[in-house]
Amino acid sequence: MNKITLWAMLLILFPNMVRGESDFEELIIIANSVPQQTMSLQSAKDLFLGKRTLWPNGNAVIIVIPGRKYPFSEAVARSIYNTSPNRMQKFWLALVFQGRVKPPILLKSAKAIVEFVAEHEGAIGVVPANSENIPSELILRIQKK
Repeated sequence: MNKITLWAMLLILFPNMVRGESDFEELIIIANSVPQQTMSLQSAKDLFLGKRTLWPNGNAVIIVIPGRKYPFSEAVARSIYNTSPNRMQKFWLALVFQGRVKPPILLKSAKAIVEFVAEHEGAIGVVPANSENIPSELILRIQKK
């Protein structure tokens, strides 16, 4: 069997694996005690990109994302930062080094992210859509344009 045939078979049998997609393609953004529970996708991304550091009520935004070694970080890096987990970490190091933002909180699991956001006013995080035990009051609704 030649290499082209083998790749064709892999593409047919395992399309998600070959493209690098994961089970976590759908993300849920969660936030605690923020003045708005609905926002545009761009506004949410601006928060995660450090473009906005305060909520409209003046409270500080606390960003909570998975550490780069956690498998879910690949989906976060790709979906929000349009890059890899390593480049996402470098992005944040540059912003922090420049004194423009406080560093994000890096946690090891979706459960830890949900628990942290639930306990800290102004926190915003991102978890896989299939995460368990997400309180409905934490779910930030994203407007479709």
